Amino acid sequence: MQRRGRFFIILGAVLLALAILGGVFIVVLQGLGRATPETPAAEAPVPGATEVAPETRDVVVALQNIGEGERIRREAVGLIPKEAAKLPEHVFNSVDDVVGKLARRDINQKDVLVSDMIIAVEDVQRLGWRASPLIPEDRVAVAFPVSQLSSVNYAIHPGDRVDVVACGAFIDVDVDTQIKSPVIYTGDESCQAGCQPVGEQVQRIFCQLMVQDAGVLGVGVWGQPQQAAAEGETPEGASEGGEGAGTGQLPTSFDTIIVMVSPQDSVVLMYLLQNDFVIDLALRAVEAADPHETEQVTLEYIMARFRISSPTKLPYRLEAMQPVGAIPLPEPTGGQ
Repeated sequence: MQRRGRFFIILGAVLLALAILGGVFIVVLQGLGRATPETPAAEAPVPGATEVAPETRDVVVALQNIGEGERIRREAVGLIPKEAAKLPEHVFNSVDDVVGKLARRDINQKDVLVSDMIIAVEDVQRLGWRASPLIPEDRVAVAFPVSQLSSVNYAIHPGDRVDVVACGAFIDVDVDTQIKSPVIYTGDESCQAGCQPVGEQVQRIFCQLMVQDAGVLGVGVWGQPQQAAAEGETPEGASEGGEGAGTGQLPTSFDTIIVMVSPQDSVVLMYLLQNDFVIDLALRAVEAADPHETEQVTLEYIMARFRISSPTKLPYRLEAMQPVGAIPLPEPTGGQ
């Protein structure tokens, strides 16, 4: 009995000690809690309220790098939604608005395209921008003078295709001296000057199709605005007083033209120009693609094709009729 009583006494002392330690621990925790600043509780979401997303807009964006002067291909651009508030001015909303046009500067991938980044092909000459991006890799550009007739009455425009027809003349020359015949010798009797023919040599003219399917790069002076057709007339796109100069349309009349030909044909054209050949242009149809098969045209060709014979030499000829006096008409009488 004494041992059992001693056991309960010891157990009670242990429980009392644990209770005291527990109380001290709780007081300490409460003190620490008061020292720590309270974190405000997050506001509970209002039932039925939704977060407002920023407004977006589909704009044309570069899907790959586009170099300066490069023609913009459809696979190089696409429509991508962008936050409307952060968009620059003059963006494009349709891929068709940029495809086929030229990049005025380098465009990086993911750039949003704006109007001052591109230029339309038809505006390149009018605005005087670089011409080289318009020339195919296997062509070179050559300029030469034209007239109203040789330019098909100014019907040729940039983007057309033309054939170049040239006419020249053959003459006889002395093989050794390359002097135009007849060669007149001077000096003593050994020159036999009296045996030399005299008179003016008749040229033997021919015409030939020289260059085919040349693309027209431009007409007139590159970047020059349209000239007024009549004195005092204001060109379209320019205001009175000269404002807006440089923004007119292509010239309605011109005296030079730029064509794109193969490098070898450029040498042919230069030879024709330097040797005073008569050059005319023939405007091709839009759908014409096949080469034209032609023959050299000479007097002999004309005579044979159209069955022309040399007229018989007659002892008479026709002459313009001299006007005769007018036959007087009777004067009208007073009665009706």
